[in-house]
Amino acid sequence: MFFQKYFRYIVIALLALLYLGSVWQRPLYIDTEFRQAEIAREMMATAPMPEFCGELLPGEPPLVHWVNAAVMALTGEQPAAVRLAGALATLLTAGVIFLLGRRSGVPRLAEAAALVWLFSAAVFAAGTSGGGDALFVFFNTLTLAMFSFAATESALTRRCAYLALCGVGWALAMLCRGAEALPMAVIPAAVFLVWRKEWKSLLVLPWVPLAVAALIVAGCAMACRVNLMEWFPFPPEAAGGGTFPLAWLILPLAGTLPWILFLPMVWHGYRIDFAGAGKIPLLRFALCMLLMGVVVPFFPAGGAAFRFLPCLPAAAILFAFGMLRASDRGDYWWVNRVMNLLVWCLLPFPLLLFLLQTLAKFTRRVPSELVVYRFHENYYLPVVALMVMVIWFRMASREPGGARKFGCFCVGLAFLFLSAPVSMPWRFVRDFAPEAFLRQVAVPRAAGDTVVLANGSLRAAAAWTLKRSDVGTLEAMPVNGGVLELPRERGLLVITDDEAQVRRMPAPKTTYRAGGVFVVHYPGSSGGAK
Repeated sequence: MFFQKYFRYIVIALLALLYLGSVWQRPLYIDTEFRQAEIAREMMATAPMPEFCGELLPGEPPLVHWVNAAVMALTGEQPAAVRLAGALATLLTAGVIFLLGRRSGVPRLAEAAALVWLFSAAVFAAGTSGGGDALFVFFNTLTLAMFSFAATESALTRRCAYLALCGVGWALAMLCRGAEALPMAVIPAAVFLVWRKEWKSLLVLPWVPLAVAALIVAGCAMACRVNLMEWFPFPPEAAGGGTFPLAWLILPLAGTLPWILFLPMVWHGYRIDFAGAGKIPLLRFALCMLLMGVVVPFFPAGGAAFRFLPCLPAAAILFAFGMLRASDRGDYWWVNRVMNLLVWCLLPFPLLLFLLQTLAKFTRRVPSELVVYRFHENYYLPVVALMVMVIWFRMASREPGGARKFGCFCVGLAFLFLSAPVSMPWRFVRDFAPEAFLRQVAVPRAAGDTVVLANGSLRAAAAWTLKRSDVGTLEAMPVNGGVLELPRERGLLVITDDEAQVRRMPAPKTTYRAGGVFVVHYPGSSGGAK
């Protein structure tokens, strides 16, 4: 009785644990996380304007850096400080999706859409990393949700309140991504009103959020003493140098895993009553939100992995509706087939991993290429997590009801998501998690007045690990006769992941290596740093 009464709150607590617990479980990764962490560390000691290696960044909207610096001031200089805001923002985005679903009039759509959002691969990756993408997605989704509420609200007071909240969310989205937030909100809202033929609303509704957003953004620009055009450059620089990378076609599909596997079921759900689905305002608005992907090639912010993340709340709503419609008809043939296929495909992995690692540990006769984890690494957690996930998938395939079926499926995914950050073997992460190596090798040799140089991809990692804001750029060093000219008057430490650069450095030198990361040490003329 107690469990049934407080079931919703228990689920919310477990989802919060899934995201908030994951941000503490792994080191920082190159390059974005180190850069965000270093900017937040320098901001705590200097000024409210973002700084990186002692250089002001007036062209970067500051909100993500402000939030990271505030969290770091509360929690200390640790990796979780730049991820905590993203995890909270992802959970809050699920709350906004839940509110949208509650107003749709479709039973269970709110809960289903929120779960599809939280258990999507790209959402979990962005929500537990320190890139700032999750914070932008939350404010952008909040903006569009408030506009949707205003467009369907008849009471004037409530409509104005929704529009004001829309403006606040829009301003905060601009303070996260600058000019990219402008079309992300305008395109879905305008197309939605045109689709509904609300020509008067198209001319009236935008003014309140536009005024509120302009006041907030202009006030922040005046407080930071920056020119607004630095945050809103025109024309914007095209991402990828004007090209359209193939990754942008693949990653949106990979980001919707595992739900993309159930696409035939979703399609069947819409075919049951396609005309009726098209009359639901929320589904129309979700389709309009997908148009945000059109503006992706025109803005350089963020990597291809998370470029389409703002579209995923709409995709979660559309996926959830189709699956619910098919579930109401009791059509689980495709779902059961997919889950059984997943069971048989995934089952050999934990068994094979356990067998190889155990043989390697006790016999030392397994080839090193087949040994995934080193001898001192714990491989029991991924084995147990994969086995538990397979068991829950099998239970899901045998459940007759839709709610319990997808509940078991989400529990299995939760085990995988929670164990993934701490289950990565060191041989896979050492190239993009170099803090432990740098702390062991570089920190003892960077004392005193030692000069530190690093190439672009490792400069943030070097500054964060050494707690120095004077790390120079290795690419700025001149080349004479194929040899880099380096300052040798004092002790010098060079950090790079380019082996060709290491070969061009003058001798004598002492080189340390871990994976693809190199540390080259030149003692000073008086003996160097000890």
